Amino acid sequence: MALALGIAMAIAFLFRSQLAQMMQAPLSSLDPNLVRTLVSFGVADSMTISFQLAFYAGIVIAFPFLIYFAGGFVLPALTPQERKAMLPAVLIGFGLFLAGVLFAYYFVLPPTLRFFFHDAMNMHWAPTWNVREYFSL
Repeated sequence: MALALGIAMAIAFLFRSQLAQMMQAPLSSLDPNLVRTLVSFGVADSMTISFQLAFYAGIVIAFPFLIYFAGGFVLPALTPQERKAMLPAVLIGFGLFLAGVLFAYYFVLPPTLRFFFHDAMNMHWAPTWNVREYFSL
């Protein structure tokens, strides 16, 4: 499982710039100038955030393999009837996991950003967000 996750993380790390752009797309759709105003206060922010992005993207990429390996550990203890139910359960679980990730990205994150952006504007503050806080959100 660790090897599958490590390989998926390494692949995701190779595309760290594209991952960062993808994660900044909801912010850019709110106001294209906000992405240009993201500030990095830490010396190693680019690298630590890249590792965090690679870790989470690695989990998404490796999820089917992680479920497969977990199933391989549990499968010998199951009855034949339970084994039959395992494949549909894994497929449904993976589908629900992906649906949750996509729902959060497309339907939860944009209104959340919009709320915080407009709330800061209502307080007469300039919404200048730093990179670490944005990506930790």
